[in-house]
Amino acid sequence: ANKIAADLWYEQARSLVMNHLRRAGSSLESIQTLLLCALRDQGKGRESQAWLLFGLAVRMGQDLGLHLDLADDGTGKEQAQTQYSVEELAVRRRVWGVTLVLDLHISLQLGRPPAAMDGNTLFDPSSPSAVTDTLNHNADADHLLFAYTVSLSRTISRINLYLYL
Repeated sequence: ANKIAADLWYEQARSLVMNHLRRAGSSLESIQTLLLCALRDQGKGRESQAWLLFGLAVRMGQDLGLHLDLADDGTGKEQAQTQYSVEELAVRRRVWGVTLVLDLHISLQLGRPPAAMDGNTLFDPSSPSAVTDTLNHNADADHLLFAYTVSLSRTISRINLYLYL
């Protein structure tokens, strides 16, 4: 019964997110649903399907501007304060970071290029956003560990890209 329920949940979630994409476009919830569906595909041995879904999640994240550091535009001005709350910016960063890590890991597993390439400095622990978060005590040890995990994943992905592909 649990297997049937899990299969039904998966098919329903996947159908809903694809229908939502056709009607409304990208959203954080759609990215999160795609990531969960891709993880399930990966766990069921359908790595190629998972790689495609992770790639779609990356493209949706880029469509939403998750790859941009909205908290700091390089001039020291916080351009997104009126558009997003601090909590919303944190959620956007975390969703993007998880998307990057999962995309990079499945790409390494399959020996294929990741959908997200260099150019993202959001999770550089020395970036202005990370330093500001740390100084404001908004970042805890988990946040820094997450930032370093994304940074390490990107480094490993670059090694894979330049040496093995």
